[in-house]
Amino acid sequence: MLIVTTPNATSLVNFVLALGRRELAHHDHVSLYSAFTLSNAAERYGWEVLSLIAYAAPPFRRHPGLRSQVARTIGVAVLGLEHQLARYVSPWVADGLILVARPS
Repeated sequence: MLIVTTPNATSLVNFVLALGRRELAHHDHVSLYSAFTLSNAAERYGWEVLSLIAYAAPPFRRHPGLRSQVARTIGVAVLGLEHQLARYVSPWVADGLILVARPS
């Protein structure tokens, strides 16, 4: 089994930050994935995707060390909106993705 967690390239936070020519990414991350690109990459390398789940962390619990930076950059309202949209409208605007796969 393969379980991958990754920030979501199509999250609302990423979109809003991009409007301001900013990006919120951990220094260890070298790529962002959407639901499509993550499952596509897994399948290309011999994995059968069993499930793909989007998750929205509660505002300010996702990056505790970046709390003040995020608050100054996009504000509490955007984080709350992302959580509500992910829950009630579309999970693909959520904070992150979880892929579960097995060898093909």
